[in-house]
Amino acid sequence: MESRELVEVALRVLKAWTSGEHLSSSADIEILRRHALPDEVDLAPDDLACYIVNRECSRVIGESQGERKQAGCAVEPLAPNRYLKTG
Repeated sequence: MESRELVEVALRVLKAWTSGEHLSSSADIEILRRHALPDEVDLAPDDLACYIVNRECSRVIGESQGERKQAGCAVEPLAPNRYLKTG
């Protein structure tokens, strides 16, 4: 699944969560769990969606910076992300 599609799924989950909709059997949650890191699988749906949005957006930004660097453009380092687990 493309990053954009995965982020759209996560945003649908967050929208449903904030609207008070019942999510326990949602197909979107299952999609998020399939794309979760091992230590994220058991998170609450809203937390999982936030982690996935954050991770995918950070990954896309990192890839974009790498492409710009290869093209010879000046690239500022990506600020540390306190929500992503490293190492």
